[in-house]
Amino acid sequence: MADNWLKTYIAPLIASAGFQQNGLLIILFDESGGDSTNGGGRVVWVAVGPKAKVGYKSTSLYQHQSTLRLSMQALGITSGFPGTGATAPQMGEFFGTSTPTISVSISPTSATLASGGTQQFSATVAGTTNTGVTWTVTKGTVSSTGLYTASTVSVNTSATVKVTSVADSTKSATASITITLPPTNPNFSLSVTPLSQTVVRGSTTKYAIKVTPSNGFSGSVAFAVTGLTGGASASFSPASVTVSGTTLASSTMTIATGKGRTGTFPLTISASSGSITHTTTVSLTTKR
Repeated sequence: MADNWLKTYIAPLIASAGFQQNGLLIILFDESGGDSTNGGGRVVWVAVGPKAKVGYKSTSLYQHQSTLRLSMQALGITSGFPGTGATAPQMGEFFGTSTPTISVSISPTSATLASGGTQQFSATVAGTTNTGVTWTVTKGTVSSTGLYTASTVSVNTSATVKVTSVADSTKSATASITITLPPTNPNFSLSVTPLSQTVVRGSTTKYAIKVTPSNGFSGSVAFAVTGLTGGASASFSPASVTVSGTTLASSTMTIATGKGRTGTFPLTISASSGSITHTTTVSLTTKR
């Protein structure tokens, strides 16, 4: 009965001059009689028109929402599709030149950032007047404008930024990100014990110096002292040390006090390597 109805009423329609110019006829059933594939079952869907591909069969899954979207696009409506029609896959593959296919691209497509760094991404949407997009990321954060902020990591880590078309949620593009450890500044610390000494003038006393490297520091560290008075002199053994890795190095500062005035005097000990200098202050008290 359905075949006879189509032959009687549809055959004259598709043969008309107006239809042959830019017409579109969609023939489909609302649900299957006994199949439950994907919920409602598979149904026959046929597109007839001068721009439809002859004999073309799709391997993609479409539902009625896509037919709604296609029908509105065929009427010249390019946005504001109702309900889930707004995000339903487009059916442009059935036509040679009609409904354009939406595409999404992202720039840049890759980036390397230090932990906590930022990268601005941009998206281009073609094939629709609705150029809106949404942004998602697997690690870190991304704003609605595509500004990505890397998370803080303890090891080098990979992340992916994804931009998706609002007009067609099946269309997206991704960018790969490598997050590296934050930059380190090689350095060392200086410590001295004891922080004060008391001696009879004209005698000697010692201070123990320690240098501890950090963040991969490696190099030679030289020592000096200021603040000596009353004929006092200082010597270091050794005068410089070489440190690397995580192993600390030691030196001994010997103060030979003079026979001048007595009192408490501040001494500033410095440790220098290239552009790095650290200082610490100790006190020396001399008495009769």
